Amino acid sequence: IEICFLHFAMHKFISKYSRLAKPIALTSLSLITIIYLFEIFYWKTTGFYITTYKLYSVCIVLLSLFYFYVFIKQTDYVILRNDAEFWFIAGILFFFFGGTVMNFLYNVLTIQITPDKTIKSYINNILIILLYGFWSYSFICRHRIAKLHT
Repeated sequence: IEICFLHFAMHKFISKYSRLAKPIALTSLSLITIIYLFEIFYWKTTGFYITTYKLYSVCIVLLSLFYFYVFIKQTDYVILRNDAEFWFIAGILFFFFGGTVMNFLYNVLTIQITPDKTIKSYINNILIILLYGFWSYSFICRHRIAKLHT
């Protein structure tokens, strides 16, 4: 559900600035689906599908970066503090880029700091706070825009 939701959101936000939104989002979704099916049926992975999640994280980071690329290339003037889409995608980029780095550096980040906490858990908590902070601000911006139009 999360994969489909974020791809739908990315498609919707990128399509505002580029006609390549649909093929890029569908290609990303197809790659993730293929790897997921490989993990289930061919590699016989049980539990957490780490290869699929790594590919998903990389795809979301690339889609986010593509959004920012087409966003910067646009000719219209946008007030960033009022742009809900910008803040929504910024939260996704921070969270998934940080998560991707953590997945690839898993062995280094699992060092115990306290008896029950690792570096990874602290970084993950910070990334979650950043994600929900950006998303909360995005929803506040969307609410302000909705109030102005009524």
